[in-house]
Amino acid sequence: MRLAAAVAAAIVLGGSASGQAQAPTLRFPLELADPVKGTAVQVVAGGARLTHLVFFATWCPPCLAEMTRLQELESTWGRQGYRLVLVAVQTRQTPERLRAFVEKDAPPGQVLLDDHGAVQHAAGVEDLPAHLLVAPDGTIVFRAGALADGVVPEVERRLGVRRRG
Repeated sequence: MRLAAAVAAAIVLGGSASGQAQAPTLRFPLELADPVKGTAVQVVAGGARLTHLVFFATWCPPCLAEMTRLQELESTWGRQGYRLVLVAVQTRQTPERLRAFVEKDAPPGQVLLDDHGAVQHAAGVEDLPAHLLVAPDGTIVFRAGALADGVVPEVERRLGVRRRG
């Protein structure tokens, strides 16, 4: 789903020794809201070997279709340094609607609301769902539009693990 978004100044682009651009880096802490508690939350870089930010909306069928698989990823890799953060975008989203979703569906990970759209814009997210894998230093190391777009193999590669079964 298309959202009106532009890359904000919060993305830092650097150059590498080879002259190629490095991956964007989000400026941490990310300022979000906990829709259940009604409080401001700061998501800090680090604390996990790999943070998986998933931008979604409760009105987005492709986003909701991924929840079961996201639960499996969190269950499989949570102990190996994988952290899942579901970031609800502000478009057609209210804290009340998101709170009802959390209470009814018990989605995986930490569910937070980007109530002003600042994180979405800083990350350059225009379509939903959107998956960003973030290294402990805040560097976006992988970006995809859906889990099927290579997220699972990249998580495995970054964590140095293989799926069971």
